Amino acid sequence: MTEQRRILFFVEGEPRRGLSPASRLRAYQYAPLFAEAGVDCHYLASHPPKYFHNRYWLNWLRHRARWVYRGLLLGGWCLMCLTRCWQIHRVRPDDVVVLQRDFLPNPWLFLEKQLARRSTWLIFDIDDAILEQNPRKIPTVLGLAQRVIVATPYLRAQVVSLNPNVTVIPTPVDVDSIKPAPHPHASTPPVIGWIGTSGNFVYVKSIEEVFRQLAKTTPFRLRIVSNRVHVSDYPNLPRNMMETVEWRLEDETLLLQGFDIGIMPLHHVPWCLGKAGFKLLQYMAAGLPVVASPVGFNCELVQHGVNGFLADSPAEWQECLSRLLQDPALRLRMGEQGRQLVVKEYSLRPAFARFLNVINSL
Repeated sequence: MTEQRRILFFVEGEPRRGLSPASRLRAYQYAPLFAEAGVDCHYLASHPPKYFHNRYWLNWLRHRARWVYRGLLLGGWCLMCLTRCWQIHRVRPDDVVVLQRDFLPNPWLFLEKQLARRSTWLIFDIDDAILEQNPRKIPTVLGLAQRVIVATPYLRAQVVSLNPNVTVIPTPVDVDSIKPAPHPHASTPPVIGWIGTSGNFVYVKSIEEVFRQLAKTTPFRLRIVSNRVHVSDYPNLPRNMMETVEWRLEDETLLLQGFDIGIMPLHHVPWCLGKAGFKLLQYMAAGLPVVASPVGFNCELVQHGVNGFLADSPAEWQECLSRLLQDPALRLRMGEQGRQLVVKEYSLRPAFARFLNVINSL
């Protein structure tokens, strides 16, 4: 059935930008497989990117020239609307349309309604607890869709009462691209690594005291990989402990392979309960042990003491990191277990097969 219809993805940004990883991982990542299956698939990206306001220079203006910032923000949204209107006009009634989250980072709903009027087959894809962000807008969008795809069982429980046609497809990992280093190494000192967008720095900062205390007894380096990184963002950490690296798509696998331990701290709040744990999947695919907060999908991915540790309190974080830093053999065993889990349950091709099943059900 899929070969007779076009698939149109409305995505948040271009794949090489660090501001919208969901576009790359839950849409563009499927492109080679669609081509292999002979499916006519097109990607319609937001221009400017949906989260353009998170760029460093705009944040600088926000605090120093508020009216200029507001003008640029409004102008960006208007340009985004014009681009989206033109893209929606391209939709044919027999197209299968996949809308990634909502169109705009504000309460405006007219674009989603316009899309629903032109599209017979609309799939709404969610990988975060966006219902928490906009409890008025998102239920309406869910009601417009014929199918809903979510990244975790928690998200399914959130939306199933608003649209019962829900399928869980975790954000997949291309295990042929992200893999353990060909020659396992142990950095000296070991590297604790975190990878993610700058908007999530707050979670790393929440365990700064853990790093300070740990540094008193155990040598290590803390390496932050992100779309925008400056050591000055971490004024409470000693500079000789920190490394910051700008994220680049072509370097991602090498950057992950340069870690010895991967971390994913989170807060106990509803927004974090909906997180899909993709950092953990990346770390595990690269053969790394992990330490993560016992929040949401993290609890399903991390088998405590097998492929990593779940740590809640500062004392638990310090103990788990200390054990891994001091025991290279333990890091290797846990990394192997994590890799096996990702290959078996969270790799790209099985996720793509489930995605095609959703399309074929329309």
